[in-house]
Amino acid sequence: MTDTAVRPFRPNDLPGVLRVLADAMLADPISEARFTRQVLLDPNVRVDGIPVATCGGRFIGFCLSIARQTPLENAAPVDALELVRLVATTRIAFPPARVRLSERSRSLVDGNGARRCALSLTADTLAVRPAALHDARTMFAWRNDPASRAVSHDTSELNWNDHLRWVAAVLADPQRCLLIGRVGAIDVGVIRFDLRADQTAEVSLYLDPELHGLGLGHSLLLAGEARCRELTPALRGFEATVRAGNDSSQRMFAGCGYSFREGMWHKAAGTIRLQEI
Repeated sequence: MTDTAVRPFRPNDLPGVLRVLADAMLADPISEARFTRQVLLDPNVRVDGIPVATCGGRFIGFCLSIARQTPLENAAPVDALELVRLVATTRIAFPPARVRLSERSRSLVDGNGARRCALSLTADTLAVRPAALHDARTMFAWRNDPASRAVSHDTSELNWNDHLRWVAAVLADPQRCLLIGRVGAIDVGVIRFDLRADQTAEVSLYLDPELHGLGLGHSLLLAGEARCRELTPALRGFEATVRAGNDSSQRMFAGCGYSFREGMWHKAAGTIRLQEI
């Protein structure tokens, strides 16, 4: 079948989910009330963690991924986030749909397992904090990674001593704002704003290379902008340059309200996307 599609869960998908579960769980069928109470009303669930598969408009399967942050009642405390994952499809064989659901799941659950999935599902909780000199080693490792250098304007390998001096100089410069993005207790990326005389700020950011593809760049950019606006009330706007061929960064800036003109991405400081509300 060539007309299969995978998309986020919608409220009107619930009957389809229940039909698939009824096919898969003959001995223990689940009611709409039970699924709503135990899944949809679970504070750990986000609908973008429930991709569904359709074929010709017909619901044929879904994948449920839950990154558990709120402990279950009477559960023992855990140090790490727990991952719950369920994949179900109709009994009728739709290989393309199963393959696409599997690929979507693997994009979240790879060698880093629950960590990547949890970070993806909780990306909108990302917060920023001021960087400190002790962050230099982590920043050096992330920025010096081949994946980061490949999309940077300067692709050469960094020197540690030069990098350490650069971090110290940035931290001491009142016209520059260097922030670390965090999801919970995990540092995930770096964002820097260089303030200009015209009250605009040039943006530069990068992530832990192991966390690419999880939507964290979008969240880091919006959280960083919000902090920069707090620190600089007179700020007029943001600008960024993106290396040619870096399509993912271009999509990220466009999705955060930037427009492209004269070779740069621009955003007025007062522009707020729905995702920020």
